[in-house]
Amino acid sequence: MWCCARDLGRLMGRTLGRKGLAKLDADQHQELPIRSHGAVQDTLMLSESGAYAMLLYHYHPENRHLRQWLTHEVVPAIRCG
Repeated sequence: MWCCARDLGRLMGRTLGRKGLAKLDADQHQELPIRSHGAVQDTLMLSESGAYAMLLYHYHPENRHLRQWLTHEVVPAIRCG
């Protein structure tokens, strides 16, 4: 599972840019060409592991609900697909 770093950052109330991803391993993030609004643009994506790591690195009690939603609802729904 891969998610958009920008979208995860919005949910966390933070900006997750390239600089903030320095703590991640190379296999936890990548830029992919994604079509959006009729144009292709490179989009920073996080692996499932990278998303969880960002939630740990940028710990805030309010993010607990986000982590629970991801782990108990989003990821299982994608896997059962």
